Amino acid sequence: MILTKHLKEIQRRTCIILLSLILSIIISLLYSEELLFILTKPLLEIFLDPTINLLDESSSNTRRFIFTDVTEVFITYLRMSVSIAFLIQIPLVLYHVWHFTLPGLYKKEQFFVSRLFIGSVICLVLSIAFVYFILIPTAWSFFLTYENNSIDSPFQLQLEAKINEYVSLILTLFITVSFLFQLPLILITLLYLKAMDLKWLIKQRRFFCIASFILSALCSPPDIFSQLIMAIPLVVIYEVIIVSALFYKSYKER
Repeated sequence: MILTKHLKEIQRRTCIILLSLILSIIISLLYSEELLFILTKPLLEIFLDPTINLLDESSSNTRRFIFTDVTEVFITYLRMSVSIAFLIQIPLVLYHVWHFTLPGLYKKEQFFVSRLFIGSVICLVLSIAFVYFILIPTAWSFFLTYENNSIDSPFQLQLEAKINEYVSLILTLFITVSFLFQLPLILITLLYLKAMDLKWLIKQRRFFCIASFILSALCSPPDIFSQLIMAIPLVVIYEVIIVSALFYKSYKER
């Protein structure tokens, strides 16, 4: 009887998530041009920035994205809408998992899980803001310094980005960085469940620093500035977790 009740609850929450996902995809498709403009805005702002002399005075200031396949734009819109819809659904999925497990937890565990849910949503929002406002402008500014539009130059180089490659790169950055920003919560959960010892975490500090830079190199654009911008917050968060855990441990002992 209890098992049947739980199964019905799982089915109900799963239907709500699926319907919300379908609705999010439809809405994203309806506003696909606006969403595409938001994704391309960091690059367009660099193009229009007068402090960055990307173009020679005699060159045309017209910039454009290109596509080389008839179905490329449609597939790009569809992929972008589905990816954004999945990102939007992450807080909703966490919310339903939280509420489903809540009745079977003690008050102390309910408090921890609720804070974990809030922290996960905050980390997700921070990761998207970090990619959009810090990582992408820094990386694009670096790569566009290799443009060469001078008349005196023996050849000219000017970016005409393919729209599907650009959107794929942006979405990959959003997804990978969102996952990386969830690592601190995973560490906190392991510490809470005592699956990981605080002393062991302190001893593995140097290995985590190396792993942070390796993950940043794999997930960020291939320039040292982007890798540093992504790795340093992970290392700082790791240190904050250790210091917070030490303070909490000393507080409990007192």
